[in-house]
Amino acid sequence: MFKIRQLTLFSIQDQQFTYQFSEGINYFKGKNDSGKTEFYSFIDFMFGSSLDISKKRWYKDSLHKATMELEYNGIGFLLTRTMNPNQNYFSYVNEDISESIDLRTYKDKLNSMFCQDESLLKEIRNFTNEDLTYRTFTMFNFFGENGQGKIQDFLDKCSDIKYSVKLNPILNFIFNNHLDKIFALS
Repeated sequence: MFKIRQLTLFSIQDQQFTYQFSEGINYFKGKNDSGKTEFYSFIDFMFGSSLDISKKRWYKDSLHKATMELEYNGIGFLLTRTMNPNQNYFSYVNEDISESIDLRTYKDKLNSMFCQDESLLKEIRNFTNEDLTYRTFTMFNFFGENGQGKIQDFLDKCSDIKYSVKLNPILNFIFNNHLDKIFALS
């Protein structure tokens, strides 16, 4: 089971803003240009996006760092990102924060957390001839603004060309690689 517990942003003046996620579905509504998409993008940033948010108006000259507490398979993790891509932290919730890590190591730690069955990831890579990681799958599990109101469409990000090229190999792996199981269901 996967749950985001809370997201805390720390300003350069050491002010804090914490958003507590509720159990179940969390949704955000608001007027245009009120920050809904930025919040969604920021969660993606916390999951390892390489986006340089220090230049975005919402964060420029204001955000120092952010932490996200999450639970995966009953284990609590604390992710911390700063505006410096080489200064990130990854720890268990009840553990002291250790030395900083670069973005590549941060992504590797996330990948090992989400993909505990390395053999399955290798099988997917061999089948698709793509270097697919946890990010390929987690990016499909968020609703983007293009899919508002279409709660059945978990693949909303595929409308973005940089993600849509990954869709065919993933769907081929899911369906074509398991035709015998699909046939047994019919």
